[in-house]
Amino acid sequence: MQFGTQGNPDHQLTVWPTGGSTTVYSGTLSDDGQSLTFSDVDLTIPASGSQSVMWVCVTASDNTLVGPTSLQFTVGDRTSPSTTINVI
Repeated sequence: MQFGTQGNPDHQLTVWPTGGSTTVYSGTLSDDGQSLTFSDVDLTIPASGSQSVMWVCVTASDNTLVGPTSLQFTVGDRTSPSTTINVI
């Protein structure tokens, strides 16, 4: 998997709070291309029970294994898997 597409690397995180508008943050890609890091992201969660949706653009490269996979999002000390990505 790679962030963005072959012709258009995309090192951005989009945050969409419930009832709000999206905010885009630029990230830094690790040397091995496996991690994308963002600093000072506002998740726009004003109260207990509020939620936001986050996403990044990923594309399967020619050598990506076929089948289900996912990304991991880490915020502080909490890690959460993305929705399932089915590589076909």
